[in-house]
Amino acid sequence: MKSINHFLSSYPALPYTVIALLFLFLIVPVSLELITDMSAGMRDLLRSMEIALQETRF
Repeated sequence: MKSINHFLSSYPALPYTVIALLFLFLIVPVSLELITDMSAGMRDLLRSMEIALQETRF
């Protein structure tokens, strides 16, 4: 346990680095996937609205 404390005291920014790496590898891909899903959903919604408008026009 003392060696871990010594290691952490010699690298004070290490926990923040680990948190930043976790953020990069976990949260960023998930958020990118959510954004692409939402944009695909919006595109489908706009397409269905466009089809409905064309059908009501005739």
